[in-house]
Amino acid sequence: MLITNMSFFKVNEIFHSIQGEGLLAGIPSVFIRLAGCHLRCQWCDTAYAWKNSSGAKMSPDAILGQISLYNCHYVVITGGEPLIQDGLPELVSLIRNEGFHVTIETAVPRYVDLNCNLISMSPKLLNSNQMHELSDYPVLDLEGIRKYTKSIYQIKCVASGQADAEESLEFLKKLELPDNERAGLMPLAQTREEYNRVAPLIAEICTQYGLRFWPRLHIELWGGKRGK
Repeated sequence: MLITNMSFFKVNEIFHSIQGEGLLAGIPSVFIRLAGCHLRCQWCDTAYAWKNSSGAKMSPDAILGQISLYNCHYVVITGGEPLIQDGLPELVSLIRNEGFHVTIETAVPRYVDLNCNLISMSPKLLNSNQMHELSDYPVLDLEGIRKYTKSIYQIKCVASGQADAEESLEFLKKLELPDNERAGLMPLAQTREEYNRVAPLIAEICTQYGLRFWPRLHIELWGGKRGK
């Protein structure tokens, strides 16, 4: 599944929207969705980007040229799974050197030294019920996550109820986080109707356990519409 040509990336889509999740929620951003993921999470809302074949070859310069068309300072590299892409550090550095703020959205299957502004981690726990493709990478790299918490980070554990919350809490305790306000629960939902049902429950659980509640503005606004 790995892209071996350092000069090109398989890009599923590039679009301009607002950041719907995390510390930068509400900020207009350009999203670069790379194709290819070694996981098959049951609730994934971007299954259309799982395969490398779902993307078109683009050079780093071509990617930079396209994101520069938008009057926007913030760039989000997502997937798929960005950390399984060869050459990602070079792409991140290229974009940052042009003055953009770069966020990486990842499940952290491995640690990659990245010069990004924000590492946004969404570790896949038992509720994802993922099927693991034949790959050199595990579902998540716990030590890699610990390394990233020494930089500017956020952790979003997806949850639909009490069992997910308890699993997430145990996972977060293992990390011994330096800043608990950067980690919490995010409602598992693919549609606006699901979100409206699950979000209040997750908010109550976050209150109960003293965890941060991460909203999902793009689901609230557009109901999971692609490109939003």
